[in-house]
Amino acid sequence: MARSTEGQGPSRKPGRQPTHPIRVVVYVRTANESKVVMDATGDGFQAAVGYFEGHELVAQHSVGGNPDNLEMLAEIIADSPTG
Repeated sequence: MARSTEGQGPSRKPGRQPTHPIRVVVYVRTANESKVVMDATGDGFQAAVGYFEGHELVAQHSVGGNPDNLEMLAEIIADSPTG
Protein backbone atom coordinates (compact mmCIF):
# COMPACT_ATOMS: atom_id res chain seq x y z
CA MET A 1 0.00 0.00 0.00
CA ALA A 2 1.41 3.36 -0.99
CA ARG A 3 1.54 6.34 1.32
CA SER A 4 -0.12 9.59 0.35
CA THR A 5 1.12 13.08 1.13
CA GLU A 6 1.95 14.11 4.68
CA GLY A 7 -1.06 14.37 6.97
CA GLN A 8 -3.29 12.11 4.91
CA GLY A 9 -4.08 8.42 5.20
CA PRO A 10 -2.64 5.68 3.02
CA SER A 11 -3.50 5.73 -0.65
CA ARG A 12 -4.37 2.69 -2.75
CA LYS A 13 -3.40 1.90 -6.31
CA PRO A 14 -6.41 2.11 -8.68
CA GLY A 15 -8.17 -1.22 -9.28
CA ARG A 16 -6.49 -3.02 -6.38
CA GLN A 17 -8.96 -4.49 -3.89
CA PRO A 18 -7.91 -4.97 -0.27
CA THR A 19 -7.72 -8.53 1.08
CA HIS A 20 -9.60 -7.41 4.21
CA PRO A 21 -11.89 -4.38 4.15
CA ILE A 22 -11.00 -2.93 7.57
CA ARG A 23 -7.70 -1.39 8.64
CA VAL A 24 -7.01 -0.19 12.17
CA VAL A 25 -3.91 1.83 13.04
CA VAL A 26 -3.16 2.72 16.66
CA TYR A 27 -0.63 5.39 17.61
CA VAL A 28 0.89 6.28 20.96
CA ARG A 29 1.59 10.01 20.95
CA THR A 30 3.79 11.98 23.31
CA ALA A 31 4.97 15.57 23.19
CA ASN A 32 8.03 14.50 21.20
CA GLU A 33 7.00 11.55 19.05
CA SER A 34 4.23 9.51 17.50
CA LYS A 35 4.73 5.74 17.36
CA VAL A 36 2.58 3.09 15.64
CA VAL A 37 1.86 0.29 18.12
CA MET A 38 -0.60 -1.62 15.93
CA ASP A 39 -1.31 -1.66 12.21
CA ALA A 40 -3.70 -4.46 11.29
CA THR A 41 -6.28 -5.38 8.69
CA GLY A 42 -9.22 -7.71 9.07
CA ASP A 43 -12.91 -8.36 8.60
CA GLY A 44 -14.08 -6.81 11.87
CA PHE A 45 -12.87 -4.55 14.67
CA GLN A 46 -13.63 -3.53 18.22
CA ALA A 47 -11.85 -0.44 19.48
CA ALA A 48 -12.05 1.31 22.83
CA VAL A 49 -10.19 4.32 24.16
CA GLY A 50 -10.54 5.81 27.61
CA TYR A 51 -9.13 8.41 29.95
CA PHE A 52 -9.88 9.69 33.43
CA GLU A 53 -11.42 13.04 34.27
CA GLY A 54 -10.97 13.09 38.00
CA HIS A 55 -12.39 9.75 39.17
CA GLU A 56 -14.66 9.27 36.16
CA LEU A 57 -13.63 7.10 33.19
CA VAL A 58 -14.52 8.71 29.87
CA ALA A 59 -14.62 6.08 27.13
CA GLN A 60 -15.29 5.82 23.42
CA HIS A 61 -16.08 2.46 21.82
CA SER A 62 -16.69 1.54 18.21
CA VAL A 63 -17.22 -1.70 16.29
CA GLY A 64 -17.55 -2.64 12.67
CA GLY A 65 -17.70 -5.67 10.44
CA ASN A 66 -19.41 -9.02 10.26
CA PRO A 67 -21.51 -9.76 13.41
CA ASP A 68 -20.01 -13.27 13.74
CA ASN A 69 -16.49 -11.82 13.73
CA LEU A 70 -17.51 -9.17 16.25
CA GLU A 71 -18.88 -11.83 18.60
CA MET A 72 -15.66 -13.85 18.40
CA LEU A 73 -13.58 -10.71 19.02
CA ALA A 74 -15.72 -9.83 22.03
CA GLU A 75 -15.15 -13.31 23.48
CA ILE A 76 -11.37 -12.96 23.02
CA ILE A 77 -11.42 -9.55 24.70
CA ALA A 78 -13.54 -10.85 27.60
CA ASP A 79 -11.22 -13.84 28.09
CA SER A 80 -8.07 -11.68 28.10
CA PRO A 81 -9.01 -8.04 28.83
CA THR A 82 -5.43 -6.85 29.37
CA GLY A 83 -4.07 -8.33 26.15
